[in-house]
Amino acid sequence: MRLSCEGVTIRRGQFSLQTDATFSPGTHLITGKVGSGKSTFSLAATGLLSPTSGAFTREGISTCMVTFASADSQATALTVGGEVTSWGLHLHDLPSGSGFDGKADLDLAELSAGERKRLQLACALAKPYDLLVLDEPYAGLDCRVKRQVAAWIRDGGSGIVLLFTHETRALPPITALHEIRDGALITLGALPAALALWRLAPPHIRWFLAKGAVPKNLDPESIREVAWTIHV
Repeated sequence: MRLSCEGVTIRRGQFSLQTDATFSPGTHLITGKVGSGKSTFSLAATGLLSPTSGAFTREGISTCMVTFASADSQATALTVGGEVTSWGLHLHDLPSGSGFDGKADLDLAELSAGERKRLQLACALAKPYDLLVLDEPYAGLDCRVKRQVAAWIRDGGSGIVLLFTHETRALPPITALHEIRDGALITLGALPAALALWRLAPPHIRWFLAKGAVPKNLDPESIREVAWTIHV
């Protein structure tokens, strides 16, 4: 199973993004500044936007799903039960801790924006896909739910997950790190070695590296482990 970008250029107005990246099974963290093209690439990766030049090659990928930053843009029903059914699921199929048991008749309009986002992600992560693209999945969620979503991603299927997010405190274990810089999506490589190449690394990661302590990964457990070695 593989998603390959061969000489890909994506243009939208004055914006342009180039890449030759390849994605294999695992969770790929793709970072970049606001407006760098993360959402544009997420659309192209799933075939919703055609590249201006080059091609995406999908090997062994027969099922694909993308979630958007705003859950409301993806909702298709009026009730919780109806929304779950539209994903081809039942309430009992949702991952542990989703919090929607017994709420099938609840109107979506009665949910907060964060609850609607949690429902969207619970549905998307309830079954495996060969390619799952998550565009800012943590937007609008509180800290507890962010950690919950990270666990859902961690415990998901064995396909390719492209995770586009500014979140750095509630991540699942990451297979490979990628960064959009200067109009190009660049693969930095597998963790932990890729952390030293991460220009947009958050302050706590830069602090660890300055101390000579490199976390094994970016999930909370790995961060706690390296922090403990510093403070002991």
